[in-house]
Amino acid sequence: MVEDVTDYVTALIRKGIQLGASDIHFEPTIEGIVVRFRMDGYLQVIETKEEGWGPPTVSRIKLMSGMDIGERRLPQDGGFTFQTGEEAEERSIDVRVATLPTIHGEKIVLRLLPHETKYQSLSSLGMSGENVFEIRKMLARSQGMILIAGPTGSGKTTTMYTMLHELQRHGRNIVSLEQPVEYRIPGINQVQIHPRAGLSFHEGLRAVLRQDPDVILVGEIRDKPTAEVAVRAALTGHLLLSTIHTLDSVGTVLRLLDMGVDPYLVNSALTGVVAQRLIRKRC
Repeated sequence: MVEDVTDYVTALIRKGIQLGASDIHFEPTIEGIVVRFRMDGYLQVIETKEEGWGPPTVSRIKLMSGMDIGERRLPQDGGFTFQTGEEAEERSIDVRVATLPTIHGEKIVLRLLPHETKYQSLSSLGMSGENVFEIRKMLARSQGMILIAGPTGSGKTTTMYTMLHELQRHGRNIVSLEQPVEYRIPGINQVQIHPRAGLSFHEGLRAVLRQDPDVILVGEIRDKPTAEVAVRAALTGHLLLSTIHTLDSVGTVLRLLDMGVDPYLVNSALTGVVAQRLIRKRC
């Protein structure tokens, strides 16, 4: 069973990578375990396994992720690097893992994060020519705050990294603050946020401002302290990119005001908002 479970987990991760899944869900049920892949923003059932496969599968993934396999009552976070093992083109994938105890057992979600960036230009994201032109106009500025808005799973991070790739061509000092670092980009100073160690987005951003940056990426604006420092950075000669969980451009402005940022600062610092959704396309 041990070898079977090991091969089973490895095969599923490899299949998820081949199909372009962003997440793999292992969901316990009364009958066994259901495996679903998130592809193009939608969850699709890939397969089900009978009763008896759930606990060994969960234990195997927790072991790979450096988690405590004996702790089943509390949520845990971990991760590992997966090698695809394909002879033609071997790739390294960072896998971020999170568990959640449910009434039927532990549910596990694997987030697949390729080391290489998938998109190299804004036009490859499916945006209209007019939108690409407007975004590039915003990126051409030397200072200001550009926010990417949308619900969870709408591709905000991909758009933000693609913007960074465009800016990287101009020989700028680019620093990012992320939790976690989802894609590794050569030539960009990427900083991993560690709240438990005292390195929050707020504290990290204050430190970055002393590093003579031209462009700053903040993974997400979540609270008033981070928003205030981000606005200050955008008003003092820095171009700042970040994401925010709102539904549209107007909602982004209202969210900043709700966080306690003064209206005149929002007006002065905010260069633009890119509000987006994922849509299905014919393959």
